[in-house]
Amino acid sequence: MGRMNKENDKDNVLRRDGNITEETDRKLQYLSRLTEQLQYRPVRQKIYREYEDHIDDETEYRISTGMTKEEAVEAAVEQMGDPVETGKALDQIHRPEKVLLPWLGVLFVLGLGMALVYYIQRDMQGQLWSLVSAAYPGRIHINRIDLFLCIIIFTAVTYFSYTKYQKFSVWAGLVLMITPVWYFMHRTGMGENICQILDDAVPRILGGEKGWIARRYYLLYVPIFGLMISYWKGKPHQLGKSLLAMALPLVLSFDPAVTDDELGSWGNFTFWTIALYLVFVFVMAVQLEIISLPKRRTTWIAGITFVLAKGIYMLYDFAVVCHAQWSVYYHHTGWNIMFTFFSEKRRQEYSTLWKTLLGEDSGVPLLLFHVQIMQGIKWIGTSDVLTQKLAQDQASADQVYLYITYGDLNTLMAYVGILPVVLVLGALTAFTVWLVRRAWRQSNRTGRLLGTSIGFVILFRIFYATAQAFSLTPGNHYLGLIPVFGGIGTEDYSGIAETLALYGMLISIYRYRNVS
Repeated sequence: MGRMNKENDKDNVLRRDGNITEETDRKLQYLSRLTEQLQYRPVRQKIYREYEDHIDDETEYRISTGMTKEEAVEAAVEQMGDPVETGKALDQIHRPEKVLLPWLGVLFVLGLGMALVYYIQRDMQGQLWSLVSAAYPGRIHINRIDLFLCIIIFTAVTYFSYTKYQKFSVWAGLVLMITPVWYFMHRTGMGENICQILDDAVPRILGGEKGWIARRYYLLYVPIFGLMISYWKGKPHQLGKSLLAMALPLVLSFDPAVTDDELGSWGNFTFWTIALYLVFVFVMAVQLEIISLPKRRTTWIAGITFVLAKGIYMLYDFAVVCHAQWSVYYHHTGWNIMFTFFSEKRRQEYSTLWKTLLGEDSGVPLLLFHVQIMQGIKWIGTSDVLTQKLAQDQASADQVYLYITYGDLNTLMAYVGILPVVLVLGALTAFTVWLVRRAWRQSNRTGRLLGTSIGFVILFRIFYATAQAFSLTPGNHYLGLIPVFGGIGTEDYSGIAETLALYGMLISIYRYRNVS
């Protein structure tokens, strides 16, 4: 038990040797009985030190008023109150919160996602089998082993104090930086044999036909970045280290090939979203005085820098990649897909553009699949258009597999109706805000920083996925319904494990907010 154990051992030796004074013995007896009432052992040392300092300060004050040392210690100890009652009161404050309710809340959302994906796949089984063919039969189901591993990860993170992660945050950040390097090696063909060996090893370790794509865990860098900033507080070169820790993963995750590809989506979406997340963490660290910089000025500089960087990127995209042609840029950046859900004219223009680009009509229905299945959408119940589209052989195997197995927001709305999905999203949003508010109310600045940062990531993804479902965003990035839902029916459970780890961190902050 750290210092307290050492102090007790020393006190026992002193008693045997007869060198301990009566007043010291009185103080030690009080502290011993006080800390015995605390059920959460890690907090005993903290309380022991605090009350020892209080008694010593009070003793010095009373000696300065003319009391003897023995009288001063006696009076100081009595002023602290009854050790049993005081210890029980402290135990009610300084103990981990019960997390059964929020823990079950996350698992309920996960179970609801499993149920929806299962019933969609079951009801569309005939159409799926005819469209998806024999290439995907092993993937059209929910993998219980992978889900169980995700829940194990979530539970482990929940019951481990978030402050303990600080010691390993720098190493964890360096490990996560390998993931974009891995992706770069895949994309360029460099080290292809090594990448293939590692990719094959992951599903073999986890078992089953499905595998986890280990190069996708970039969202975990958000809380790790916050932990690194907090860990460096008060240490030399904190600002420089923090900026380096922000810049390095961004450099590694930037994909020049996406920028130069004239048929690409809204360029480097992963890069810009993680840049937004990390800038938010940095600004919040300044607001919480974890980083000593002017609050208002830093916020303005960070915001302007982010907007200018995005603007310069878009200008480069327009001038160099799209050769200063507005029509090419309009398509390249994905603006052409916006508002297609609300406007038949926009859908016709979008289809005409792609017919011109592809030189044929066969691929055009796929591009509006996510909009078409929501036509005739109901408040409650399945859209007739969804069933008709699947019954007709108008969609490729990849397209049906993507929308049905991923549990995309459009598919879920078309399957169960708008109202159930709105209720689920509203409940998840309220639940996330509730956890973030609990994190913000604690005194530990690290907990406040992590809670707000993780909450920002989750709420941003919910907001963006909702906007994307109604074609209010450029490009199409397949964020899925919500982080917990996306990927339940696929071969890749990386996204679920990643998001459950984030929720586990939020609940850990909630659990240990009084004892950290």
